[in-house]
Order: sequence, then structure tokens, then C-alpha cells
Amino acid sequence: MKRNSNLLVLCAIVAILASPLSAQQTKNPVSSVVKEMLPRQQKNIVAAVEEMPADKFSYKPTADQMTFGHLVAHMIESNNIFCAKAGDVAAPKTEEAKESDGKDKLVSALKTSFDFCTTALAKADDSKLGDTIESFGGRKQPRAWAWIALASSWADHYGAAAMYLRLNGLLPALTTEQALEVTRIHSAAGLPLHGGLVGHPPLRATHHSSTLVSLVGGGTATMRPGEI
Repeated sequence: MKRNSNLLVLCAIVAILASPLSAQQTKNPVSSVVKEMLPRQQKNIVAAVEEMPADKFSYKPTADQMTFGHLVAHMIESNNIFCAKAGDVAAPKTEEAKESDGKDKLVSALKTSFDFCTTALAKADDSKLGDTIESFGGRKQPRAWAWIALASSWADHYGAAAMYLRLNGLLPALTTEQALEVTRIHSAAGLPLHGGLVGHPPLRATHHSSTLVSLVGGGTATMRPGEI
């Protein structure tokens, strides 16, 4: 568990360094990059949660794992805690989210938690990164910990939601970049676009082996959307 946590933090740092903002001089590199990530992460995570049918919020892969509803409640709690600590504001006084709340209530609370993050981080900058704050178990951490934990939690939560969806034969909504790529393929294949970007993944049929045709070329003359 500790190894996975360290890996998530490392991934968050890499994402910050890889951001366009890091390539130019900025007064607030950490807070600016995390705030830049927020709209994209909010869109992807909310879309993934909305993709899960209401009757599957009680689903859990094994008896020892959390339900999907529990996962969403955890997302809400994490947003409220980390954004409050990163932005140095009070956490919102909201009703505690429960896995039994049902899809509509959990989705609404998740959106509200992201709205709180937008407000809490709006005026925050890097000037307080060295301040000491209290983390889990009463441990003392610099405020920078909350920013890094926030970014890594978004990646972790989206990845977990995507796995729950896939285990139920579903795929999360496409990112903007993915949607553009899939829409180009649909257009080249002469398939209808219905006036906008293709927002959901096409057929995905992955396999561990590769055929002779796939190695040397062949198959149908017309491109078809999908991933083989």
C-alpha cells in the first residue's frame, strides 16, 4: 500500500513537471499546475461515475473490496479534505456521503465537492506551501503535501472507477483528446457523427496474441473504428 502511495505521488510530480506551465517562468508552479488539472479531472471523474448504472453502485469486485458507491463517497470526502487544506480554507459543512445514498445523490455530492475545490483553490498560491498542517492521524506535513495528495488522488480515483466500469463491461467516457482521435476515424470511415464529437469509446477487442494478417497487413479495405 505504501509503495502504491509513493508511486502515485511520483506520478503527480511527473505530471506537474510535464505541464506546459512548467516550461515557462511562473510565480506559482505547484498551485497553478494543479488548478490547471482540475477542470479536466473533474470532467473525467464525474463522467466515469455517471457512466455506472444506478443498480451497480452496490457492486464490488470481491467480498473484501469497497462497493462502487463507497468509492464515490471516498472521492467526495477526499476532495473536501484535500482542497480545504491546500486552499487554507474551512472544509464545507455538508452531510457525510454514504455508499447507500444512491447514484443521484452521490453524483450531485461529487459535483458539489469539485465546485468547492474550484472555489477553495481559486485564490491559493505557492506562498503557503511550507506552512505546517495536520494530516491523517494527527501527523504534521507541509501544505505542499495536500496539493500533491490532491493531484494523485484524482488519478487514483479515476483509475479505480475505470476498473469498476470495465469489470461490468463498460468503458469510461473519452477525454477530449481521445474524442478528437476517435471522431477523425469515424469521419474517415464514413460513419455518421450526429453533429458532434464521439464521446464514448467504440468497440474494444484486445487480445494477447497477434495474427499473421495483423503483422503483414490485410483485412477489409475500409477503416473501422475500434481497438484490436
